[in-house]
Amino acid sequence: MGFQVLNCINAPRHVLMSIMNKNEIDFELVIPTPKGLALEGDMHGLYNAKRAVNQAMSNITEQSKLTSDVVASLVTSFKQLLSEPEMHLFKQMMNNLSRHGFESDSDFKRYNWGLICNAFGQSPASTNELSSQLLFHTKNGSACIIIRELAKRFPRQTVTHRYLQLESNPFCGFVTLKGETVIESGDAPCWDEQTKEQRSYWGAFCRKITDESSKAFPRPGQ
Repeated sequence: MGFQVLNCINAPRHVLMSIMNKNEIDFELVIPTPKGLALEGDMHGLYNAKRAVNQAMSNITEQSKLTSDVVASLVTSFKQLLSEPEMHLFKQMMNNLSRHGFESDSDFKRYNWGLICNAFGQSPASTNELSSQLLFHTKNGSACIIIRELAKRFPRQTVTHRYLQLESNPFCGFVTLKGETVIESGDAPCWDEQTKEQRSYWGAFCRKITDESSKAFPRPGQ
């Protein structure tokens, strides 16, 4: 199931456009996934194949030791233990580990993006050529890693990223960057741990970003 996070980015338009692909926000433009990492075939055997990969890797302490010959030997060793679809996935994951250090594209994204999928649900105003703001959603986490990498590409520009979890157990925070330098940042403590002043501050923060979201994502009939 997971949860959704609302991300709000403020930056000069040319900075925002660098993350847009045909008017759609695309994290691949910031941290591209190596080609060939996507798993193909029947995914029903993924659990057993992944368990076999973990078992195969348990005695390989260094990535450099995972040569093509070692992979071929491991494939032979596990051939009798896995079904044909599981074996197909096992081969793909072992070859991916050998070539790229990651089992799959989602494995790469989880490590390098802090997410497993691209942005979605962007605001209609994101394509406005005069807008200096992007609002979009991510799943199971904010786009912090992506935005920090984006800011590095424009060291003279200021980029502000605010985020707010939309469902239960909410978390929120912000960071203002200039290149790799953090100008200001903050993450809301757990509600039970907040002082009266913190609750007032973070409550106002959440209301502001929620209000911006309501304006950016108008309901039908509004």
